[in-house]
Amino acid sequence: WVIMDDSELILREGGLKFKVKPTKYLDTGLFIDHRLLRQYIRKIAPGKRILNLFSYTGSVSCYALDGGASFVKSVDISPVYSRWHQENCELNGFSSDKFGIVTRDCRKFLWENKETFDIIFCDPPSFSQTKRNHLGHFQIQDHAGEMVDQCMSRLNEGGRLIFSTNYRKFKSEKAFDLTKYKVKELTNQLCSKDFEGKWASRCWQIQIP
Repeated sequence: WVIMDDSELILREGGLKFKVKPTKYLDTGLFIDHRLLRQYIRKIAPGKRILNLFSYTGSVSCYALDGGASFVKSVDISPVYSRWHQENCELNGFSSDKFGIVTRDCRKFLWENKETFDIIFCDPPSFSQTKRNHLGHFQIQDHAGEMVDQCMSRLNEGGRLIFSTNYRKFKSEKAFDLTKYKVKELTNQLCSKDFEGKWASRCWQIQIP
C-alpha cells in the first residue's frame, strides 16, 4: 500500500491499484470475500461486453477491463461511489472509451435501458431504502427474481449472469426459476481458504439453456 494523505491510501491487488478511504468510509471498496470472484471476472472478460450492477467503487469493473473486456458499463445509485469508481479507472490508466459509469438506480436502469451484454455481474445489497430510489425499497429475497429476469433479458446469446449476495437467509430456490434458467452455484469454487467454514458471499452463474 501507498499513503496518499491522512484520509486516502492506494492498495495494490492482482496487479491493479485501488484508492481506499478508511477514515471517511467503513468499506474500503474492495470486498475481501470477493477476491477470487474478481479474478474469475477478469478470466472470463476477454472480448466481452460487460455490465456491472451495484458497481460501488468499481473494483470488479477494473478487473474486467484489465482482463480485456471490450467495454464495461457500471451502474450505481451513489454519486460518491461513481466518482470514486472514476478515480480507480484513472489510477489504472484505462482508456475512457472502454468504460461507462452511470449514476442511477439499478432496477430503473434495467427497466429503461435496452442495451445487451455478454456478461452481467449483479451484487445487490441485502436491503436498500433511499430517496434516490424511485421504485421504493429493495429487499434481496423479495426482488431478486424480478432482477434476475430483467438481467437475463439483457444478455446476448450464450451470455451469463453472475449473481452474488451476502444475505445470510437468502433462498436461491425462491429467487431463480430453474424451469427457465441453467443455474450453477460457484460459491465453493470462488471462496478463498481464509473464508472456509465462515460466512462469505454466495455466488451463482445463471444462463439460458
